Amino acid sequence: MTNPSANGWFLKHNIKPHAKLRLFCLPYAGSGATIFRPWLNRFSDLEIIPVQYPGRENRIREPLLKNILGLANLLAENIYCDKPFALFGHSMGALLAFELAHRLRALNKMAPEWLFLSASCHPSFRKKVKQSYLLSDKELVEELSTLNGTPRQVLENEELMQLVLPIIRADFEAVQTYKPSSSLPLDIPITVFGGYQDNEITEESLEGWQVETRKSFNRKMFTGDHFFIHTQEVIVLDEIHKQLQDLL
Repeated sequence: MTNPSANGWFLKHNIKPHAKLRLFCLPYAGSGATIFRPWLNRFSDLEIIPVQYPGRENRIREPLLKNILGLANLLAENIYCDKPFALFGHSMGALLAFELAHRLRALNKMAPEWLFLSASCHPSFRKKVKQSYLLSDKELVEELSTLNGTPRQVLENEELMQLVLPIIRADFEAVQTYKPSSSLPLDIPITVFGGYQDNEITEESLEGWQVETRKSFNRKMFTGDHFFIHTQEVIVLDEIHKQLQDLL
């Protein structure tokens, strides 16, 4: 079976059988695959496939996972490797994309052609991690209000937040307890993305990912805060397409 939309890990989308390359997109904490829905039909030569984590959206009845390595292991077992592909991950998704690449190598599966790590500092630059996942619901909502990633109308909707908070808490635990599985560099080109106004992810911390590859490495900065992939969506997509041009 080679139809990724038949697998619950991947958002149903318009299959592009003639596209030479797939781009699997891994969302940030607290979100689901639908954040990438606007990306799906941007290019005819690139098959964009958003990844859906358990416990949200169409997988809402499944248990939430609270560990990056556990997620990477399961995703490596389910990912479709019948044509060349690249990985894009934003924030939590970047950590997962990185670990997925390592897990695929350990399983002797097809390796990604390219790794895009967005809005995530290299683990060596992580300061003492605040364990936000241990906060009370009220404290966690206050924390979210400072991050600019959750709309105010959502934060003020108590019923909706009762559905959202367990997802956010599980994802925060996955990120805040994360430890890399391997110190061996990958044989995959890496591109890192960052936002000039992101107060947490510095350009220096993005450069730290350079030690994780034996292939090419480059960094691209965009106007915007931690969620620049939304405010600069077209520019980000065009940059990804440009980086992959030789493969397309």
